[in-house]
Amino acid sequence: MRSLRAFLVLATFFAFTLPLMPLQLLLLKTGSRYARTFPHWYHRQVCKIVGIRLNIEGEVAEEQGVLLISNHVSWLDITVLSAVLTAVGGIAYAQYIAYVNPDTLAGIGVSLRIVFAVVLGGMYSLLGPTVGTALTIALSEYLRVVFGVKLIGMAETIYGLLLVLFIIFLPSGIYGSARDLWRRPRRSPAPASA
Repeated sequence: MRSLRAFLVLATFFAFTLPLMPLQLLLLKTGSRYARTFPHWYHRQVCKIVGIRLNIEGEVAEEQGVLLISNHVSWLDITVLSAVLTAVGGIAYAQYIAYVNPDTLAGIGVSLRIVFAVVLGGMYSLLGPTVGTALTIALSEYLRVVFGVKLIGMAETIYGLLLVLFIIFLPSGIYGSARDLWRRPRRSPAPASA
């Protein structure tokens, strides 16, 4: 019964939140007077959905920052939320590959691909790992097509070699280096002397 209630609360939360996200963005972009009051209303409704009783004392500050104080039931709530999202991702991945064993989920090849994706894209940016993951998946599929089952383990060898080369010659990764190159001030050409 508890799992059914949790599912219903989560489904209600998503059904309530997802349609309201574009509305909040629209209110912010247009500079509407409701841009500040809408989040207060939204959070009150979410608290009702989740079953939290909200008691507000005093008036809401209009011009100043607001200090929010929360009494958590558990200090592990963020950790548990992270674990739940990771579990959902693992379940989706297990359904995608249709067969799960320790080597496909936690072998040296998986660890090497994760590190390679981060180093390839760039460790010091938000988009770097995303770019690195896209390139790593493309490289993985290319190596799978080229080598197939003829040279098992060659993909990991190539990943390792490229990892060392990227760490030595391109420490910011592809995205980080491209971003730094784009931000570099351009020199104007020197005037020709006659």
